[in-house]
Amino acid sequence: TVHGVSYRFLFQLDINGADNQRRGVIADSHLTKLRLQAEGGAAQDQYLFAYLSQVAQSYVGEGHLSQSNRSNPNEWLMKAARQGHGDARFSLGRNTLYGDACEIDRQKSYYWLWQSANKGVVGAQYLLALELFSGAHFTQDSEQALFWLREAAKQHPTSRLRYVWVLSTHPDEEVRDGTLAHSLWSSVDERYFDRQRYYMTAAAVAAEQGNFKQAVLWQEKVIEDAQVLQLPLTQREAQLAMYE
Repeated sequence: TVHGVSYRFLFQLDINGADNQRRGVIADSHLTKLRLQAEGGAAQDQYLFAYLSQVAQSYVGEGHLSQSNRSNPNEWLMKAARQGHGDARFSLGRNTLYGDACEIDRQKSYYWLWQSANKGVVGAQYLLALELFSGAHFTQDSEQALFWLREAAKQHPTSRLRYVWVLSTHPDEEVRDGTLAHSLWSSVDERYFDRQRYYMTAAAVAAEQGNFKQAVLWQEKVIEDAQVLQLPLTQREAQLAMYE
């Protein structure tokens, strides 16, 4: 994974213009109702309109929406964020980080993400942790990164597995903690959707605890799953060789 690089994929049904026009009329009607509610000043309504207007513009295209419903979603996110809406602050922080419908502003991004993370929004906590670890957009700060990753791990299985990986592989012995890593890994549902991350993390935990035989078995599962998914094997096989 490369932090600080984002891609947007837009999947759209291949339908004729009449159908798209009809979808646009329906979407615009719903957005008008939401906008009128948002104009009432409630933060949740403002956030909802910002989110759904952005979705609608991608779904039916700006040309099928009225001008009043094509406003920059960041303007409405800002209104909600200033009222303390955690998810709006997260969205605003993420958008200003990547330049989504605005100019990139890392200082503002950090401010809004920090505000959101402090309100317990796990997405903001996790994104802050990743960026502070990598140093791609913010000044690298491993101590703060660990703090926010621990916070996110309390609520979020993806964050928990990332934290387990850090506890199992960090070069600083004072950070590594195989016992805690195993406990946290065991709390993640064994049906976790990302089998690659689940198996690789399990292998790392076993290796940190000195159980290299078990680490090999987990890493073999990584390779088997990667073969099914037709993923590159070179790095995965190299990791297996290290455990062996």
